[in-house]
Amino acid sequence: MIRPKIVLPWVISAALCLLAVELLGAAVSYRDTKSLVYFNVPKPVTTPPVVLENFKRHLHPYFGYTGPYASRDFVETNGLGFLQYQRRPIPFVPEPNDFVVFVFGGSVAARLATNSQEGTSLQQTLQSLPQLKGKNVVVAITGIGKTYTGMTATLFIKTPAQRSAA
Repeated sequence: MIRPKIVLPWVISAALCLLAVELLGAAVSYRDTKSLVYFNVPKPVTTPPVVLENFKRHLHPYFGYTGPYASRDFVETNGLGFLQYQRRPIPFVPEPNDFVVFVFGGSVAARLATNSQEGTSLQQTLQSLPQLKGKNVVVAITGIGKTYTGMTATLFIKTPAQRSAA
């Protein structure tokens, strides 16, 4: 059985410690901002949003929003509106020497594969592997939003029927 005479001083001590930490945090916040954290009013944004005239998203009936079709202006995209930095027609026939990698997912997957910031892209990393020496690494990115991965993969690679019709 728990005795109230023993537990009550511990509960009071814990509450006083939490109160002291809260007051210390409020004092530090007041020192930095000259206002109490409990009464902060959000400051209005004074800079207008950046509008890119060249980059207009399209609402695709199966994939949701995609980028501009076959653009080389601001962001390089392929004929389906997905990010692509290799100039290949879509759909394409992989050559025997091609090592094709599909990157499925959303915008985070696309940014990781394309090296939109500094660093090494997925294609550069794969081409540096000794197992892929002499291979042409093709990175097909189907991530710009929520995509239907199986459907987008079939649109990138030509089927045997499409090959015979060409």
